[in-house]
Amino acid sequence: MNHRIAVTISLLCSVFALSVYSNSIPSNEDIAKKLLVETALEQVYLHATEFGTLVFPNMPTAGENSALSIWMQQSLIDSAIVADYSVYLEASDSPDSAIAVEINDQTITFEYESIGNKWLFFNKGYKRSVKSDFHMSIREENGKVLLSQQFSENFEDTVSNIDVLEDEKLDFTRGKKINSSLGKLLIEPVLITASTITMVYLFYSLRSGK
Repeated sequence: MNHRIAVTISLLCSVFALSVYSNSIPSNEDIAKKLLVETALEQVYLHATEFGTLVFPNMPTAGENSALSIWMQQSLIDSAIVADYSVYLEASDSPDSAIAVEINDQTITFEYESIGNKWLFFNKGYKRSVKSDFHMSIREENGKVLLSQQFSENFEDTVSNIDVLEDEKLDFTRGKKINSSLGKLLIEPVLITASTITMVYLFYSLRSGK
C-alpha cells in the first residue's frame, strides 16, 4: 500500500511539474526582450549611473529588420523611463550631461527542430534555438566613447506548441522549422517505446504487489 501511495504521489507531482513548466515557457517576444533589450539595458545602467539622462537616436527602420528596430527602441525607452531616466530622441534637445545610446545591426532568429513524433501519450516536441546579435555604442555628449561592442546571445529550450510562442503582429517572433537528423528520428521512437514498456511493467508489478 505504501508503495502505491508513493507512486501515486510521484505521478501527481510529475503532472503538476509539467503543468507549471508548460505555463512558464517564455514567448518569443519574452526571449527577445531578455536577449536584446535586457542585455542592452545592463550596459546602459552600468555606464549611465552618474548622468540620469539618455538619448536614444532613431534606429534605422528600413529593411527586413525594421519591425525589430522599432520594437527594440520603444522597449528600451519604456524601460529607461520606468527606471527614472530622462529620455530624449534628439541630442540637440538634451542637456550637456546626457549620453547617447545607439543600437545597430540588431537581429534575432528562432528555429524549431523536431525532436519526436506523437507516440501514445507523448506529444511531439521541438527544440527551440534562438540566436541574437547587435552592436551597441554609448558615448558622452562631448564625443567620448564609453562603450562600443558587439553582443551575441543564444538561448535553447524545448517546446510543444509553437503557435502560442509567436505574435502575428511582430514578424521577428516567427521561427523556422527544421528537420531532425535521421539518427534522431530513428532513436527517439525506440527510447519512447522502451520507456513506455518499463512504466507499464512497473505499474502492474506494483498493483500485483510483486
